Amino acid sequence: MRHPRVTRRDFLTTSALAGAGMIVAPGLLERGSARGWLAAQASHRGWGEVDAILARILPPAFPDRVFPVTDYGAVGDGARDCTAAFRQAIAACAGAGGGRVLVPDGRFLTGAIHLLSRVNLHLSDGATIAFSRNPDQ
Repeated sequence: MRHPRVTRRDFLTTSALAGAGMIVAPGLLERGSARGWLAAQASHRGWGEVDAILARILPPAFPDRVFPVTDYGAVGDGARDCTAAFRQAIAACAGAGGGRVLVPDGRFLTGAIHLLSRVNLHLSDGATIAFSRNPDQ
């Protein structure tokens, strides 16, 4: 009777699995089940506090004011730079105490957009913001 040849890879894989079993098995035996062990690990890492943390989170509320970027000179043709219009609309919105900066249908080319407090940037379904590749913008 011939024995199958054991490769180095087979040996290492089997050894790793056996070692992992020796680490996990005592935890399962102490707590009685995998569920108990997993719950203890989750609690140990702070995951047991997830429900309490989520209960403290309040969704943001924005005033009912709308600032269309097109009112500040933005054109959704995908060719003109609308960076200044976005900045002006965001500044006006923040200066008024907050609201929604609306980007209507179209393709708007812009540099970086820096949002301010209480400003909700809202894109219409047909709106696309195309960011410039120029880092100076």
